[in-house]
Amino acid sequence: QGSLTLTTLGPAPQRSVEAAFEQSSIAAEICASTWTFARGAIDVVPAQRSLALRDQPVSALHAHSVLAQRLGDLSTYDLVVIDAPSTLSALAFEAVALAHDVLVVTEPTRFGLTSAADAVEFARLARSGGKNWIRRVHVLLNKHDGSDESTYRLRELRRNFSEERLETVIDINEEINYANGAGAVVQQIPSADARKASAGFAALLDELAL
Repeated sequence: QGSLTLTTLGPAPQRSVEAAFEQSSIAAEICASTWTFARGAIDVVPAQRSLALRDQPVSALHAHSVLAQRLGDLSTYDLVVIDAPSTLSALAFEAVALAHDVLVVTEPTRFGLTSAADAVEFARLARSGGKNWIRRVHVLLNKHDGSDESTYRLRELRRNFSEERLETVIDINEEINYANGAGAVVQQIPSADARKASAGFAALLDELAL
């Protein structure tokens, strides 16, 4: 849907990752982020809604990753994050095939945890886009609100995803919604709740980097 592209580059980027499916490479479509606080530190490969035309159901066992062959030179980057669609289809497979680490984000509901189980299995089955890649799969609980239902689902997640679960939990926080609406990151919001949210994301990055 291009939410990150809209936030970081504006409504009409001149490039798109879609070109990398045809004749280009991911590296060739990189744009510098317009975020002033991160200028020179964060770049973005834009997405456009036309990518949805490529998002068809796919078997993780038999799919072939085009983007794994079209990376280009990304050697100057310390970290590459791919924001994949939540559906278990072609674009999600492309993302998983490239990844050393897969982060499955779920919410504390019965249906959320069921979908997370499907996503974990999908990530385990997807063939690697590179030789000798050891893929790690993680499950993160988002929007935890401390209610009885939310706490029950957290216990269920820890029981059912003993190997994949992360200790970090992202609590529900209105400042995250405010930051999204403002086209900013929550780290830029000067409030106690925003600092709390920022600390949660910092803890997540630390845990993933272990």
